[in-house]
Amino acid sequence: MRSKIIIFLSIALGYLCCMSHAFSNYAEKGPYFVRGLNITVPLRGDLIWGPVFGNYYWNRNTMDSMRFTGRIYYPAIDDVRTSDQYSIFFPADTSGTPYPAVVFFHGANVSIDQYAWLFEHIASYGYIVLAVTEIMPTGGNLEGQFNNLFPQGTATPSIWQTSMTVPEVITYLENINASVPDPLPPAVKTKTPPNPWDRSTYISVVRNPRGPEGEDLNHSLFEGLVDTNKIIFAGHSMGGFIALMCSNTTIQKPPRPAGGSFTNHVSGCFVYAVHTFGSGGTGYPSPINVPLLMMGGEKDGVAAGKIGNENKTGYERIRYTFDNYVPPSSDNSRYMLGIKGANHLSIATKPDPMVDRSFLDEKDGIISTYLAHQVMKEKITAFLQYYIKGETDALPVLTNSATDPFIFDYAVK
Repeated sequence: MRSKIIIFLSIALGYLCCMSHAFSNYAEKGPYFVRGLNITVPLRGDLIWGPVFGNYYWNRNTMDSMRFTGRIYYPAIDDVRTSDQYSIFFPADTSGTPYPAVVFFHGANVSIDQYAWLFEHIASYGYIVLAVTEIMPTGGNLEGQFNNLFPQGTATPSIWQTSMTVPEVITYLENINASVPDPLPPAVKTKTPPNPWDRSTYISVVRNPRGPEGEDLNHSLFEGLVDTNKIIFAGHSMGGFIALMCSNTTIQKPPRPAGGSFTNHVSGCFVYAVHTFGSGGTGYPSPINVPLLMMGGEKDGVAAGKIGNENKTGYERIRYTFDNYVPPSSDNSRYMLGIKGANHLSIATKPDPMVDRSFLDEKDGIISTYLAHQVMKEKITAFLQYYIKGETDALPVLTNSATDPFIFDYAVK
């Protein structure tokens, strides 16, 4: 019996050693210590959605008291501090500033906590990661998810999607980087609540203030940390759809009130388990014009549906989107990777039993969560390090994917 146990342990150890050598260093934690903060992102009040949105016509000049929440991950110093404004915080590590920013949009019914493993990994390589939650600026989407992706069929996503999502996240990153004050309604304890639309009663505070002893309210913790000229959009499933539709540097809707585009500094995009098909089988082209890493799982059951009038598997719709709705690049910077044995929710840590969609996924032959995450960490980090930071050693991790034992499908264009 003892010899059998020793043999088993030897085999198991050998297997683990093989697994450790199957991945490059990009699958391992980066050099930065990482911490995160819960944050709130206010909606801008100086934009108009416009009549193109049909029933979604809404003048946003009364909306800057409305907010959606999220979490921001950042390179930090492992030296916890106390603050008058917040119980504890970790100072930012400024040694590699400014850091490119990744904006991540989550999948439907998937909490951003499910992706914390990925956010921490990316931030450990010197990135700011802003993960945003549901946004419901008009009340038109009462499910509490992102704004409806296809509202009444009034316009294709490339026309209106950016108007609904991007201005807030870009403005937030720019403002925390420059310590721009954020107007908040006053905290007045009266029997009659203050009118949230009365601007004259607003007070100004700087988002996420952190002073040496907690008394400095004029500087954001992230002042000077964010490279707002290098922004990456990313997402899973529905959130990845948003990222694909917004990753174009020339989008002019809506224009900045001061002139220019909200997306002109988008530098890359990565997504998982994403297609651009409506429920009726109609596909929508993505306007993406930056480097792209598109990934999908071989066993994806959630993304399954129609292409035209034909039923297709989840991966078939993902691959069809890449082949037909993602424009080719001039430098072979757009990749499609199919992960062997992964399903739609392999990017998450565990299904949420309250809103679980995993019953739609295939169950047989599924890769372990650990291995799926190792593949994603390696490929995503290599993509970012090469296309955002110019690290030449990272490129072969992508271009050699055709021979990767964990990749069953590879394409580049």
